[in-house]
Amino acid sequence: MELPEGTAWNRALRNNIFVFLACIINRIALFMCNKPGGSKSSAVPILINNLKGKMSKDSYFQTVPELVTASFQGSQSCTSEGIIKVFERADNYTLVKHCSELLPVIVFDEIGLAELSPYNPLKVLHARGK
Repeated sequence: MELPEGTAWNRALRNNIFVFLACIINRIALFMCNKPGGSKSSAVPILINNLKGKMSKDSYFQTVPELVTASFQGSQSCTSEGIIKVFERADNYTLVKHCSELLPVIVFDEIGLAELSPYNPLKVLHARGK
């Protein structure tokens, strides 16, 4: 696992990368909620930079599909339609290339702010899970 220069390989970062990686490889949905400074946002770009499929530098990661992200920034003004669009964008990645080559992952940052939206956008997450 390559880390950006100056990155502290602390327990929080190791734990987050382990959990993210286990869920990504096994295609398990994960909602990582933690206090600020818990290395959640640091773990995501590290994984994106390492999971490049056959172009990965690490021989193990060459056996894993390339990670592509569809990002969504939660806010107090976000809507269900915005969340649906990010899921559609992730679904479209698998239509462009075969599912075995790419693994789309949705990164939903600041989900707590979306919870405060008067439009109740998080209800679509329940519908997507069925």
